[in-house]
Amino acid sequence: GLPHVEGGTGIVVPARLRPTRRSRDEAKTQISPTQSSAPSAEAAAAAFAAHFGSGASEEPPIGLSDPVSLQRLSQTPRLLVETPDDLLELEDLSDLDLLRALWLRYERTLIYTWVGSVLVSVNPYRDVGAFRPEVAAGYASAHPPHAPHLYAVANAALADHGNKQHALLITGESGAGKTAATSAVLGFLAARRASKDCLRDRLQRSTPVLAAFGNATTRQNANSSRFGKFMEVHLARSGEVLGATLRPYMLEASRVSGDLPAGERTYHVFYFLRAALCALS
Repeated sequence: GLPHVEGGTGIVVPARLRPTRRSRDEAKTQISPTQSSAPSAEAAAAAFAAHFGSGASEEPPIGLSDPVSLQRLSQTPRLLVETPDDLLELEDLSDLDLLRALWLRYERTLIYTWVGSVLVSVNPYRDVGAFRPEVAAGYASAHPPHAPHLYAVANAALADHGNKQHALLITGESGAGKTAATSAVLGFLAARRASKDCLRDRLQRSTPVLAAFGNATTRQNANSSRFGKFMEVHLARSGEVLGATLRPYMLEASRVSGDLPAGERTYHVFYFLRAALCALS
């Protein structure tokens, strides 16, 4: 199979907010197993400071790349232990409170968060069961849950199709989970409303083919998309999926013939072809 970032997620605004291995180990010493689901304010504050307190994190959260911002985040006296599904419900919408709330939700494996109509996704870099069949079935039911999820956005577009055209923008930095999110959306749409089984299979199997010709290994991501994708999913008035159109753009051509720095590779398809030739010989 293709190299991939395990458990990658992310949709409208995927953000990379991953604690370092050192800070995660330190945080675990501050919260006992019985407190992990609902830590006290003191335990949560200690865990929060373990990640943000030094100002020298290997991978500071997005928007907090300077030591001054990290110091403000770690020294803030108010720490939210319970965070809402929609961050617009926070009393203070400063960058500090938004990032703090995202981090606290991430520590509880709540990787999706609403910010109004925008869904923020934090890549857990592991499988947290976000795309289990029973989860998809729940959001496809007559009474879907209100919790933030990738499937909630796709289901809302299906429920309000009519004569309207809906757009889902999937964006984020390398490794945020954009490829996995695109595949999950297509799978959800195809499984729920595909008019034919063969159409559903073609939609779901298109992602690895595109990844072979347009994805490559970089120093940040083992399966980084080096091109943009504009996909149109065509629906009948009844809501059935009739087909899809893909328009790739901005393919990184220099990766084919240019000199690549250490840790960078060309597109997956060339390595697949080489492996096939070696197997045949």
